[in-house]
Amino acid sequence: MRPDAGRQLALVTVAWELSWYQWEVSGDGDGEPVREVAKGDEVSELAEDARAWNAAVAEDGKLRLKSASTRRKPSAKEA
Repeated sequence: MRPDAGRQLALVTVAWELSWYQWEVSGDGDGEPVREVAKGDEVSELAEDARAWNAAVAEDGKLRLKSASTRRKPSAKEA
């Protein structure tokens, strides 16, 4: 998740082995609250900052932010 304070948006990227999706989530009440902005087939298609995972899916299926100390940086293999 990447917030955009100037536009009151967060960019949410969900990726797994076979594909990835990105959505803009708006908190300002204007327009659609969630909008798909991109999708692809390979994680390597994502920009490096989008692969610096800062959240994970918990066992209950909910998306949970990781603490700053456990955030994963993209490996050279993924770049």
